[in-house]
Amino acid sequence: MNHDRDRDRDHVKILIVEDEVLISMHLARQLEQAGYVVCGPVTSGVAAITAAEQQKPDVVLMDIRLPGEMDGIEAGGTITERHGIPVIFLTGYSDSTIESRAQAVTAAKVLGKPASISEIATEIDRLLA
Repeated sequence: MNHDRDRDRDHVKILIVEDEVLISMHLARQLEQAGYVVCGPVTSGVAAITAAEQQKPDVVLMDIRLPGEMDGIEAGGTITERHGIPVIFLTGYSDSTIESRAQAVTAAKVLGKPASISEIATEIDRLLA
């Protein structure tokens, strides 16, 4: 493993947006073990936008299906437009509409659930390169 990259990760802040508590706890633990700083988790699109404004994460890890009127794609698009923060969308659902909406968001990547921590870390590193 690249120790320089690991050392750099302790300054990379990741906002987790996930409405499933066990999934968000698991992601947070894995990201922290990989050396990232974790903020959140938050459980809705509106809360994600507020958290992004207040906590200024480097990357947002966003579930696509969230409760409320705003889904993860809409929230992610708002965050990237307002703050230029890249988003990694996580989804257990895949259809052409979701894929095309997610791919239309600037500075975004879509990963299927369950995504391994190494897949997530690779995409974080790519988005921040």
